[in-house]
Parts: sequence; structure tokens; C-alpha cells
Amino acid sequence: RDGLMGLHANVGITFDLNAVRQSHSRELAAFRAVVANLDSSPRDQPPDARPLADLRIFVNGKLRYSRLQFGRDDGDASVDVALGNEDRFLTIVATDAGADPVFDHVVLIDPVLEFDPPATPAPDRA
Repeated sequence: RDGLMGLHANVGITFDLNAVRQSHSRELAAFRAVVANLDSSPRDQPPDARPLADLRIFVNGKLRYSRLQFGRDDGDASVDVALGNEDRFLTIVATDAGADPVFDHVVLIDPVLEFDPPATPAPDRA
């Protein structure tokens, strides 16, 4: 864990889940993360100028998760998208939810593709 994926508004990325399965010889169970908007605008800006972003997650082109019109002050939220054996593509899209994509810095904190069964932790080497 301890990873981070940042997306500025109006970008997306698609993952080929079959390639992940083949490279690890295991099935996938879920995509999990924590999402936040790290908007770096001045805190004293007018409320109507508040930068907002949208996050949508699609699996095989179908919407499976969305968090809409969220800004820095809305805090973070958990993302939990179940994945099945038939799921091929995972697409993550961040878009602007307001008038301007400036300062819309969407981040996925600790993004993880979980395997089924879960990975066994490596033994501690003391």
C-alpha cells in the first residue's frame, strides 16, 4: 500500500485486467482506494469559485462508482469496486465539475487491485 495516483481534471486511464490476471496467475476481487480532491487554490477564494471535480470508475464501459462535485473541504471517501472474472477493463476518469478545471487535483490514495484469494503477507525477517 502507501501508493498514490493523481489525476488532474479531464483525464482518464484504463487498465487491462486480463493482463494483470495473466501476469500474476490469479483472479481479481476488487479495486479499492480512498479518493480526495487536493485542490491547491487559495482558501480565501469566494464560495462560488470553489473548485470541484467528479470521479467516475467504469468496468467494461459500465459505471460502477461515482463521486460527483467534490472539493477539498468535502474530505475523502472510500472507493470499493467489486471485480468479477468476466471484467476486462477498469477505467478511472476525473473531470471538472465546475466552470474551470484549474486546481481540480483528484487523488486516489493507496489504490489497490485485490486478488482472490487475498495475497499472503511475506513473513517478517528479523
